[in-house]
Order: sequence, then C-alpha cells, then structure tokens
Amino acid sequence: MQVFKACLKIIRHNLPSMMIFLGVFIAFVMMVTLFNPQAEAVDFTASRPRMAIINDDSGQPISDGLEEYLYASATPVEIKSDSDSIQDALFFRDVVYILRIPAGFGESFIAGNDSLKLIRTTLPDSYQGVYSDQLITRYLDAASRYLQTDSSRDLQQTVANIQRDLDLEAEVTLSSHEIDNGFSSMIYYYTFMAYSLTAVMILGVSSIMMAFQQRDIRLRNLSSPVKISSYSMQLVLGNFFFSVIAAIILSLASLVFFQDFADFRRWLLLVLNTLIFAVTMMILSFLLSQFIRSRATQQVAANVVALGTCFISGVFVPQEMLGSSVLAAASFTPTYWYVRAVRMIQHMSTGGSNELTSYTNSLLIQIVFALAFLTVALVISRQRRQSDTV
Repeated sequence: MQVFKACLKIIRHNLPSMMIFLGVFIAFVMMVTLFNPQAEAVDFTASRPRMAIINDDSGQPISDGLEEYLYASATPVEIKSDSDSIQDALFFRDVVYILRIPAGFGESFIAGNDSLKLIRTTLPDSYQGVYSDQLITRYLDAASRYLQTDSSRDLQQTVANIQRDLDLEAEVTLSSHEIDNGFSSMIYYYTFMAYSLTAVMILGVSSIMMAFQQRDIRLRNLSSPVKISSYSMQLVLGNFFFSVIAAIILSLASLVFFQDFADFRRWLLLVLNTLIFAVTMMILSFLLSQFIRSRATQQVAANVVALGTCFISGVFVPQEMLGSSVLAAASFTPTYWYVRAVRMIQHMSTGGSNELTSYTNSLLIQIVFALAFLTVALVISRQRRQSDTV
C-alpha cells in the first residue's frame, strides 16, 4: 500500500492550504446561522410611512378625503410648507414622503382635467415612497370610478363611500413549515458546505495528482514491480478516503454547532447527500487535475470552480431568486442538485413522498455526473499513459 500511504502524506503536507477554506466556511456559518437566528414569521403588519401633507385645497371633499385616508395609513408629521423646511425634513429623515395638494385640485379632478397634479416629494429609492404612491393611486382610482358612475352624487357621501370601500380588508393567513430544534440553521450549514467541500476537494485531489503526474515519477511507477491495476486502485482509494473523511468531519461538526437539533432521520439524509456530493466533486477534481500543473493553477481552479458553481446553483443566493436562464445553466453542475436535495429535506413533511422522490432523483443525478466525470478522466489518463510509454 505504498501509493495509498504516499497519498496520505501528501494530504498532511497540504493541510494548511485546505484549512483556509475550512476556516472561512466555519466563520461564515457562525456569522450567518449562529448570530442570526432564523425566526418564523408569525404576523404581518403594514408599513406606516412618516408622511407630511400640505393641503392647499382644504375644504374640498375629495382633497380632504385623500388627506384623511393617507393619514389613516401613515404616521402624520407636521412641517412648515417652505422649501427649506421640506428639504431639512427629508434630509434628517423626519419624513419620508411629502404630498402637496394644490388649490383647486379637487374641482379639477371632478371635472376630469389633469391640469392640476399632486406634488410629491420623497426620498430617492424609498420603498415607503412607492407604498405611499400606491395609497394615493388607490384612493384616486376609487374616486374616479364613483364619479364616472354618477357625477351628480353628493360629494360628502361619495367620499364616505370611498373610505368605506378602502377600509375593507382581506384576511391573510401566513402558513409555513414548522422548523424547530435548530433545523433551519442546519439547512444553512449544509447549503454553504458545498463551497467548502468543492474547494477542499480540488485542492486535496489535485495535490495528490500533481505529485504523481510528474514525468519522472510517472515513468518510474510504470517501470516499478507494482501492477498498473494495483497502482490505480490505491490512488483511487486514497482520493476516495480523503473525500469521505472530509465529508464526515464536516457533517459531525454540524452536530457540535447545532446541539439542539433532534431530527436524526433528516440529518442522515443530509449526510448521505453530502457524501455523494463529496465523491462527485472528488471525481471532478480528479478530472481537473489532469490539466493542473502548478500551485498557482491549483488555487485558481479551486476558487473559480467553487465560487462559480456556488453563485449560480443557489448556495450564496437562494434558487428562488435566480433567473430561469441561470438555473438552466446551473442544472449542468452537481452543486445545483446537491442544493436542491438539501432544500427537499428542508421541506420534507412527515410522509413527504414527493419531497423524498425529488431528493432521490437529485442524488441519482449527482451519481450520473460522477460517472460521466470518471469516464472522461479515465480516457484522458489512459491517453497520457500511452503517450508516456511510446
């Protein structure tokens, strides 16, 4: 087992560089999960923007109704109407939205004349400003429909009807998967683990292969009494041993970080997914190592592959927030299916047959990726071995 022992020595020699990625991963997980507890949403409260209304059309029912409606949905703030006071109020964030209703706006609106418009001043790129605009549009649309139906109607009654209609609310029920005992944080841990495992696999496997792929060493191994089959088997065993140990260590570390986690069945599913992903990335690293010839290239490959696949596959950005074209491209990477399997475990109910089926399919696709990478790597390795013997 000389080749296998040599693989272990190479791994020990390259532990410092691999520990950098593990350290970054552990620190990142601690910041994201341990210091940012994931609380389930239990209620919803509409935003109440701080708003000031300067009503120069006071006494007109439509204008007064608009002011009353907006103040019912916002936090009223009184400011002076001069430009300096308005700018100071916005600068110091005393208000986020200022509305001036010009004199004659109500009569102009009733007549269907757009010559007089509301003057709106808000903070740039403010979501509360957008929300305030929506409130104004909602009121004016309702008023316009009432006036179009019967323009001779009493304005006071019309405004009362508008207020009554706008006060109607739909009952909203928030439903979510019940996640307790640290499971939400555990999901984040295993999702972000894809980055660390990918980088560590590329660094570890390429370090082993660079040592054995030096021309003098390759020729010496080919002329040694060790059979090619035994040599290849020990080399594969060394890489496989490294990938499995790395996955097990990171999986056991999750139990240390999240000691309150009690769903052992789901944890086993997470570990199984991690083991298959680690082996898949090990084989991909074996394929990439056929083209890696220096330490600089090794570091570049580890960073580019790890960061690139994680950014498009849902590790750093949830898959729900990625575009369809990005997800289509990510589906050609094993990282996408690893993250998909993790999400299936997250949403798996007690008898979740659909989630379990999707989880199993994700594992099978990762295995298919591993077999494809292995086939290509063996073909390239065989061609290089034949060229050495010529």
